[in-house]
Amino acid sequence: MASAGASNKNQEVETNASSIPADACKRVKVGVLGATGAVGQRFLCLLHNHPYFRVAAVGGSSRSAGKRFAEAVTWRQDDDKALTEEILQMTVLECTCPALFRQKGCALIFSALDAAAADELEELFAREGFMVFSNAKSHRMDPDVPILLPYVNAPLLDVVRAQAHYVKARGGIVTNANCASTGLVVALRPLLDRWGITRLSIATLQAISGAGYPGLSAMDMVDNVIPFISGEEEKLEREPQKMLGSLGSAGRSIQSASFESVAMCHRVPVVDGHTVTVTVDFPSNAFPDTADPLKVAAEVTSVLGAFEPPKEVTALPSCPTQVTPFRLSQVILVCEDPSRPQPRIDRLRGNGMSVSVGPVKAKFLVHSKTWSVKFTTLVHNTVLGAAGCAILNAELALHRGMIRDPNNQDGILEPVSCP
Repeated sequence: MASAGASNKNQEVETNASSIPADACKRVKVGVLGATGAVGQRFLCLLHNHPYFRVAAVGGSSRSAGKRFAEAVTWRQDDDKALTEEILQMTVLECTCPALFRQKGCALIFSALDAAAADELEELFAREGFMVFSNAKSHRMDPDVPILLPYVNAPLLDVVRAQAHYVKARGGIVTNANCASTGLVVALRPLLDRWGITRLSIATLQAISGAGYPGLSAMDMVDNVIPFISGEEEKLEREPQKMLGSLGSAGRSIQSASFESVAMCHRVPVVDGHTVTVTVDFPSNAFPDTADPLKVAAEVTSVLGAFEPPKEVTALPSCPTQVTPFRLSQVILVCEDPSRPQPRIDRLRGNGMSVSVGPVKAKFLVHSKTWSVKFTTLVHNTVLGAAGCAILNAELALHRGMIRDPNNQDGILEPVSCP
């Protein structure tokens, strides 16, 4: 079981990328849509010196198009290593013209567009033969589009092969989840596999960075909590079921899991890191009625700490691993300290690609004669909850040979042999 005491364990976790030389394989040229925005900037940070991908084009709105990136962007990330001279001198391309990105040699696209623009533009790029890895909500609930989080649902990537644009031109759309759903679903996967789930009760404490920039005013957020985030409750009540579902008939759609969810969402004065508390109700046969609550909690904790993604996923560069000769997965980090997880301490664990889970508490519900457990999860909302997950999704697609070769209309880039 992966566990954490009171001290910060960030130094003990890395991602596989740090151990792979940048020239270990021929890097694939990629484009970033919405590159001047907050999530777009996070994409650039995470793609800097990535072992598989190299940013070859940046896209922006009509206001930014034609300008040098240095002139178009107001950089708001702590890390400025991504602002290489090559990136700063790039001309911002108009996001309505896929041909410009093809001319730059891009094989795939990362989309940090807002939902209003993403709906049409991501479809446009997919139609032109690009695999689009999107952070937007626009296509998440399309029946043949996966809400992909490879730690927990890597098989769902195959539904892309049924998309019309993939069949015709090897283009397609892959989305990642709402930022608050991400950490929650990682923790739910091992519980669903072991015991099943009947119902979730969810409450979120979401960081202000999730609202984008400039976001909410200081007058709204200082000394305050806002118990409403437009559209968030609906996402949390629908997305986990699809993410934890299975491929449907002939692999052409996704059959959602059947548990129910109720959610309340709150914006809190924290910069980064979404905290989600959840109560999970199990089926009546999960544990004996007379079981000891402490033993039930201990068993659930053990299952969480032992969770391992598929081997093809743990080998991907962005998957967090413990620095040991065995490179143990560090996707779920269970905190033993009852005061953890905390955003300031835990959000960057695993370079922001891990999910921290607080101590589990169990209770037998007399009226329904079922067991429930409650715990807290924490995820970095702009890393694993946004750009980091999209990059992990693209790594998996490349590894599976699903990316079209930009230099050969009928060719596919060779699957990457992950170290």
